[in-house]
Amino acid sequence: MNHIAIKMLMGDKGKYLGIVMGLTFASLIMTQQPAIFLGLMSRSYSFISDVGLPER
Repeated sequence: MNHIAIKMLMGDKGKYLGIVMGLTFASLIMTQQPAIFLGLMSRSYSFISDVGLPER
């Protein structure tokens, strides 16, 4: 069954390149978005922790 699927996929270069480009783009987004989120969280956390509490 896998042999038939690979044969059908390799027969159409446009479909193959589309799948490869889609997977590449999806992996880029999966890596980039958490990095942006963690960067924003670290910047906002440092701002909150640097303000501190007022002394009484």
